[in-house]
Amino acid sequence: MALHITLVLVLATLRACHARLLLFWAVDSSRRTQDLVKKNVDHVKASGLGADVVLAHYEGSSSDWGREWYRRNVRHSVTGRGYKFHFLQELFKGDGKEWPDKYEYIWALDSDIDISGADLQRLLEIARATGSKIVGPTFMRGNTASLMENSGVRIAIGKDGQQEELWNEPNKLQIPNSGCDYRYADFVELTAPLVRTDALDTLLVQCQNCIGQKSDWGLDLMWCNWLSEKMGKNACALVDKTPVAHLDWMLAKVNNDFSSTLAEVKANYGKYIAKRITLACLHQETGSSANSSPTDMALPPPLTKVQNTSSMFNTKVESTVNESAVVTAKVASTAKKSAVATVPSSRKAVEKTG
Repeated sequence: MALHITLVLVLATLRACHARLLLFWAVDSSRRTQDLVKKNVDHVKASGLGADVVLAHYEGSSSDWGREWYRRNVRHSVTGRGYKFHFLQELFKGDGKEWPDKYEYIWALDSDIDISGADLQRLLEIARATGSKIVGPTFMRGNTASLMENSGVRIAIGKDGQQEELWNEPNKLQIPNSGCDYRYADFVELTAPLVRTDALDTLLVQCQNCIGQKSDWGLDLMWCNWLSEKMGKNACALVDKTPVAHLDWMLAKVNNDFSSTLAEVKANYGKYIAKRITLACLHQETGSSANSSPTDMALPPPLTKVQNTSSMFNTKVESTVNESAVVTAKVASTAKKSAVATVPSSRKAVEKTG
């Protein structure tokens, strides 16, 4: 009996150490999209993480990306009309049922997210430590502009003033909080979430009408509270210690389909709509709280401009992360974290086919 338990624990540890990510992008074929996706893939490989790549081409095709690169890096691709989480849902319902046996996380990335300066090993360590089903990295801008001034989607989506305020305000919640290693929250954007594969069936199959056919707006407003009810509390977390760069290409071509989809999600899942607040601020090594209430933690502390001396994104960035205060993480993989591993459909035209 003791030998059996030992073998189970050893196998679980080995699986965790060799956990694989599935990197998923919905892409066009523009040069900047290709350059950034390829740079990100190179960084994942250089980080020593096993990962497969799936691309959903809503504009252009695989032939635009170079045959040799595609052969070496892309495991699967689809071409058609759709949005990121719509593509992901259709793929999972098809050949994706094997994903939970092969991967620990699906990392569903917008094509304007730059992960090439992030410590991905650390990000995954903290993501596992949270125990959450959806884990979002926090965002730094890829320029010197203030996150407070330039984050969020600055668009009008109709005559409903409430909706305009919702989407026009900066998403302060995903700004890095220097007082936390990670936070439990009731909201994680669609932009770059790591989704545990053991939550995919619940989210993509069982959740009826959560993902629209013409837009996936509203999904991130309800998925945290809905998954917390279905799969256990603290379903969502934000990682503050390892932010990524959101270049914010602002290519949104918003039409009435977006606002109507949002209205449908709110009508169907009204009691689950997020308040966009932090529920707890914690440190990875101990899991201890930073003694801040949800009200205190709803907004991060004021931003402090620091120069990134490691040239993380080859520019000065706005950041609350003190890179000299990195805490060495000691995370034990256990049998209950049996896994295999990777990160929106955001509200941007880069995820839209028209």
